[in-house]
Amino acid sequence: RAIEKAREAGWLIICIQHVTSPYGAFCAPDSEGVNIHPDIFAPLLGAPIIVKEADSFFETSPEALLKDMANELYLTGMLTQNCVAHTARSLKAHGLKVHIIAEDCAAPMKALSKMALYVLKIRLSV
Repeated sequence: RAIEKAREAGWLIICIQHVTSPYGAFCAPDSEGVNIHPDIFAPLLGAPIIVKEADSFFETSPEALLKDMANELYLTGMLTQNCVAHTARSLKAHGLKVHIIAEDCAAPMKALSKMALYVLKIRLSV
């Protein structure tokens, strides 16, 4: 729903795909874990996909896509405690007003996601 609402509002939508080294346990290249779920992939409708291993700004280039956009960034995804949290607190996100769409974040356990969001509320809009 968040992707569809963003598209209706004319916002820039960027998909970030987590891919680890070939020795990674879950998101290794060409593994099932690295695939973007069809329910997420379908509404992306040609949005740019940035592949990352750490936070979404580390050794990637989303800021090139964001440079002409507003100074606000809305994040959602999985894993709340890793990918979402590290991207939200990235040094390269400095200067952007970061918001996290909590209802669309996920972690292996709901309690883990809730705990990460609780900590993020101290510095960000959740």
